[in-house]
Amino acid sequence: MKLIFVILVLLCSIPCFSQSRITGRIKGGSESLAFATVVLLRHDSAFVSGVVTETSGAFSFEKVAPGSYKISASMVGYSKHQSQVFSVGN
Repeated sequence: MKLIFVILVLLCSIPCFSQSRITGRIKGGSESLAFATVVLLRHDSAFVSGVVTETSGAFSFEKVAPGSYKISASMVGYSKHQSQVFSVGN
């Protein structure tokens, strides 16, 4: 099975609301993966939000509260990938 690579870009917090946006792109090797499932989880693996990537493999989670999270990405034909825990807005 192919391995999914997750590229995350954490953007700055919006100061007035103390919320952030998480964006990234899902790739399988050098190819961007359209319609992959991407899930935002709390550090304890509790579900927060889920999205499907665009045709470019891009995804975005809006208005993410400060805390510790990880991201899980999956797609048919590829092995599931889960990121390390990372902090947002702390």
